[in-house]
Amino acid sequence: MKPPKSRKAELGSNATGGEKPHAETAESAEFKMTELGPIPVDWEVKRLGECCTRIKNGFTYSVCNRGSYKISRIETISKGVVNYSRVGYVKDAPPADYMLSNGDILFSHINSLPYIGNVALYDGKELLYHGMNLLLLRCNESANANYLYYALSSSPMRSKARELAKIAINQASISIGDLSRSEIPLPPLAEQRRIARALSDVDELISALGKLIEKKRNIKTGAMQQLLTGKTRLPGFGAARAEFKQTELGPIPVDWEVKRLGGIGESIRGVSFRPEQSSLTLMPNATVLLRANNIQDNQIICHDVLYVMNECIAGCQQLTEGDILICAANGSRNLVGKAAVWHKAEVATFGAFMAVFRCVKSVDSCFVGYLLQSQSYRRQLDDILTGSAINNLNAKDIEGLAFAFPTLAEQKAIGAVVSDMDAEIAALEADCAKYERIKSGMMQELLTGKTRLKGE
Repeated sequence: MKPPKSRKAELGSNATGGEKPHAETAESAEFKMTELGPIPVDWEVKRLGECCTRIKNGFTYSVCNRGSYKISRIETISKGVVNYSRVGYVKDAPPADYMLSNGDILFSHINSLPYIGNVALYDGKELLYHGMNLLLLRCNESANANYLYYALSSSPMRSKARELAKIAINQASISIGDLSRSEIPLPPLAEQRRIARALSDVDELISALGKLIEKKRNIKTGAMQQLLTGKTRLPGFGAARAEFKQTELGPIPVDWEVKRLGGIGESIRGVSFRPEQSSLTLMPNATVLLRANNIQDNQIICHDVLYVMNECIAGCQQLTEGDILICAANGSRNLVGKAAVWHKAEVATFGAFMAVFRCVKSVDSCFVGYLLQSQSYRRQLDDILTGSAINNLNAKDIEGLAFAFPTLAEQKAIGAVVSDMDAEIAALEADCAKYERIKSGMMQELLTGKTRLKGE
């Protein structure tokens, strides 16, 4: 998938990463120096309060799980868009003055510091009221709402929001006065619209990719449920009309077996160490140590790692290819049990709150890794953790987990099919990340006037 050519063709090379320029560039434009840095001579520096007819707090309400009227809350804009599945509810209609209008901007002015300044543009798709802990910004005739949304989303404005924030123990906050006095570069209104359209085109592409990724993930989940239970057999495995037998896990194909993980491998708990034996930077005689944050979306991500002295590591605690890394303890019960297969050749180990399941008999570790993403796995974990005062899996818990196993050949075939699905999802995610980078570059160019878009 590629950005729409009609809009992409208007952008300069700095905005798109290699397209022939079809816009004014910094070399052909005249600039003036302002307190925000150089901007085109026909742009203005304006305070946000001068661009808005309204900057106000939301309606204070008592939260209820269900009600007749939806109302915004902090979580509603946590990912930069209005998420209608994460709203609050009120039984009685708030005053009409709190009803959002299409093009209103919601601004997070009370939040933890990394999320202060989060913004979302209300699209009017569902009736929504403006709730507490978010500010509403409504543009006047000098500003385009989409442009103002992108300006507030930009890195300079996010940094400015953090500078303005007053820090308390658990959160930060920005006053309406301080926000109103914040300054932004403002092009002529027609150019604001062109900039907003160009950035909206990329956002639409990113959104479409996101929906496709979600669809592919759902397809993978459904395929795993069928393949890992034997309800669907791959060509060459099983009879055309499969026969099933009843087991503790429910019906499984007659040629499959129920096995506990302890019968095919072993669980190993991670490295314990003193603070002085670790570092966030590489030390002599030290090894990369992986923690819970290194398992993301059933993959092992090797950034934000810790380093631990080699003297702390037992031989069995060094990761080998095919090991399955498991989060064995966490403050959040939902994170306990998340797992991923180690496919790398690099030397690494794992922390005390982690465990590794290492296959020692003739089974396919990729297949076992997918078993640890299955619904059956999650149900068994919930049974183990229910009633427990701590969110912790010990070796006995992990080795006691039971699953249905086909022959080694069928395990490998199933693993290959699901791996292909993972590869397709990873490729789409890489495309999405690429367009996020393109958008970031476009914002840097277009919102500063370094690249100008031609009029239509």
